[in-house]
Amino acid sequence: MIKEDIQHFDARAAWLQLSPDVQEEVGRAALDLAMSWELGVAVDEGNADQRLQRAAEAGEFMAADQLAGAFEVHVPDEMKRAGDIPRVPSAVGTVCHSCGCSELDRCDDGCDWTKTIAVLPVWRAKPAQAPRALVTLADLVEGDAGGVGLERLSAALQVYVAMRGERITVRAAAEAFNTTDQVIAEVLSRARWASIAGPIGNPVMAAIELAGE
Repeated sequence: MIKEDIQHFDARAAWLQLSPDVQEEVGRAALDLAMSWELGVAVDEGNADQRLQRAAEAGEFMAADQLAGAFEVHVPDEMKRAGDIPRVPSAVGTVCHSCGCSELDRCDDGCDWTKTIAVLPVWRAKPAQAPRALVTLADLVEGDAGGVGLERLSAALQVYVAMRGERITVRAAAEAFNTTDQVIAEVLSRARWASIAGPIGNPVMAAIELAGE
């Protein structure tokens, strides 16, 4: 069990506080790193001369070293660490306190934390100010026009689409959750952005998948 209070790195805030010169340095190193990976893949797949493998490896080492150096020097410690603990990369999403899996790298069978979904409705308040609320399967299928359950459903649907890269239509969602097109459309129009404190659990995932096309 992870005992520390897991804090995420705010990559956007860290980037914006960099000077234009440092942004150029970091951006160039990041692109060189990606280019080195691209070259390495081409060599592995037989699409580039094997002798270029050394260039790919050298480029990766130098670009990573430049990137790490700029990060260490130009990003303040308080942005990189919460106390003595390095922050979790922003791209990872929420991390399970039990096994360490994340929203985008979750366990196949799900974890205990997936039995409920913490939804952050950021259309109401800034992320730092908005209270978290738990949504259960019962909330999701509640289908009350003015209730919190349907609002949480809309947020969960938004996150599901973002995570899975799939499209859920208003009509399909309405049919799956036994409510009306109008109610779903109204709530989805309000839930522009949302995030969850864990992946959608298997029972909820099964219900939501009924809505996919």
